[in-house]
Amino acid sequence: MASLILAQALTLGIFFTFILMPQTQRVAEVMAQTFVMVSTAAERLPPADRSRLVSQLGQSDYLDVWSGAEPPAARGRRPQLLERLFMQSLVDKLGGQRDLEWRTDASDRLWLHLAIGPDLYWVSVKPPGGLQPVNALLAAMFVTLLLALAMAMAAQRRLARPLGRLADAAATLKPGVASSLPETGPAEIAAVSKAFNAMTGRLARDERARAVMLAGVSHDIRTPLAKLRLVLEMAADPDGDLVQTARRQIGEIDRILAQFLAFGRGPEGEPETVFDVDALVDEVVAYFAADAVPIEREGVPIGMIRGRPEALRRGIVNLVQNAIQYGAPPIVIWTARTGPGVALAVSDLGPGAPPDRLSDLDQPFVRGDSARGSPGTGLGLAIVANTMQAQGGTLTLSNREPVGFEARLDWPI
Repeated sequence: MASLILAQALTLGIFFTFILMPQTQRVAEVMAQTFVMVSTAAERLPPADRSRLVSQLGQSDYLDVWSGAEPPAARGRRPQLLERLFMQSLVDKLGGQRDLEWRTDASDRLWLHLAIGPDLYWVSVKPPGGLQPVNALLAAMFVTLLLALAMAMAAQRRLARPLGRLADAAATLKPGVASSLPETGPAEIAAVSKAFNAMTGRLARDERARAVMLAGVSHDIRTPLAKLRLVLEMAADPDGDLVQTARRQIGEIDRILAQFLAFGRGPEGEPETVFDVDALVDEVVAYFAADAVPIEREGVPIGMIRGRPEALRRGIVNLVQNAIQYGAPPIVIWTARTGPGVALAVSDLGPGAPPDRLSDLDQPFVRGDSARGSPGTGLGLAIVANTMQAQGGTLTLSNREPVGFEARLDWPI
C-alpha cells in the first residue's frame, strides 16, 4: 500500500514537473504574445475601431473583456499554486504592460488587468468544458488506485486462503494422522502445502511405527516378567527374603516399563469425554487408601468437565506417588474452580526441591541427587506436564513456606 501511494505521488510529481509546468509556461508565452499584438494593433486604430475590436474580443469563444474598474464579480479566493505560476509567467512575458494586475472573482475566474491600446480592461480566459487537466489527472490516479487496491486485495485473498488452511492444519495436527491439504494456488504456496503433506505423512508413519514398537516392547518384556512371577510363586520358600526382594524388583521393573510406555504413548490417543473430576479424585484416594496411604481432601467440588479422564488419573497418581516417595505426610489433594478453568494441587510437608531445579523437574529424564525427581525414571512429572499441555493447561511446581512441596494443575474447561 505504501509503495503504491509513493508511486502515485512520484507520477504526480513527474507530471507537474515535466508536463504541466512546461505547458503552462508555453500557454502563458502564447497569450502574452497575443495580448501584445492586440494591444499594439489597438493603439494604431481610431477610437471607434478600437471599441469595435474590444467588443469583438469580448464576444469570442475564448475571452471575456470587462471595461469596469473592478472585475464583474466580487473578489474571490486566493489563487492556487498553478494559477500563481501561470500568472507569474504571464507577468514576466508582459513586462512592458503598465499597471499589470490580476485576481480571482467569486466564480473562480482568473482576471488580468491589461492595456488594450491606451485603455485598461479586465480580461479573462473562458474555461473550457469538461474536466481540467489536473482534475482529470487526479481522477485517473484515483481510479488507478482503486483498481490497484482491488487487484492487491484479490491477490492477498488468493494467498491468504491457502495459508489459512495451512495454519489451521498445523494447529489441529493430531499424532498419527497425515494432512491432506489441497496442493493448489501459487507455485510457492502449492510447494509449501505439498511439503507439509509429506511431512505429516512421515510423522504419521513414524507414529505408527512407534506404536508398534511400544506394543512389542510391552509384550516382549512383560511376558518374561509374568513367567518370573509365576516361578517365584512356585518357589520352595515363597515368603523368603530373597523371593520378596525379587518380587519388589519385578514390581519396580514393571513400574518403570509402565512409565516409559505412558510417556511414549502420550495423552493424545485418549478421546475426550465428559467426566466427574470429584469422582475421579475419590477413586485415586481410595486406590492409595487400600495401601494404607491416607490422603486428605480440601477445596471445593469441581463437578463435570470435558477432557481425558484416564490421562488426568495417571497424572494425579504420578503426583501422589511423587509426594509419597519424596515428601512427608500429610498428603493433600486440593481442588477448585478458577473462573474459566479448574485447578487441582497435590501437596505434602516434605523438604521440597532446590529452587534452582524447580523449572527443570518436569523435563524428561531430569534427575539430581537433591531433586525430588531422583532416583526414579525422571518421567513422572514429565508425563503430568504432557497431560496438561495436551489439554491446554499447565503444571506448576513450587516449594511451600515454611516447609513442603506443591504440584498444581491448571487447565481450561
